[in-house]
Amino acid sequence: MQGSPLSPYLFNIYIDELIVRLNDSTAGIPCGLFYADDGVLLAQDLPSLRHLADLLTWWSAEASIAVNIKKYRLVLGRIVALEHATEPVLICRKPLLVVESYTYLSFPMGSNGIDFATHLSKRISQANGRASFLRLHSDG
Repeated sequence: MQGSPLSPYLFNIYIDELIVRLNDSTAGIPCGLFYADDGVLLAQDLPSLRHLADLLTWWSAEASIAVNIKKYRLVLGRIVALEHATEPVLICRKPLLVVESYTYLSFPMGSNGIDFATHLSKRISQANGRASFLRLHSDG
């Protein structure tokens, strides 16, 4: 099924129970956001994040889906200082790597949320590169 146009739809059906459980007690912004097989967990504090990580671990075991821990990163928000994170956050008994920023769906995410300045700068640089290519390789 890998590479099939149906893969994202089938995965969404399969992962629905996890999304419902992650977002069950939220009234505002969801705690678990997913687009195809890319996901992000959002929490206000470390105990909440550990709870979400436990739900993901439980679902992984129940659904017999291995979590690729190499794709997960932990960005600590301005509320949580690194010194308060003495115990690692675990998913499937493996610790999350703590980083300053993380790219999710091509958006750089930092402790203050989406870094729009970096994102816009990168997109402008890519557009300039494409425009230069077109000037070099066009007839007019």
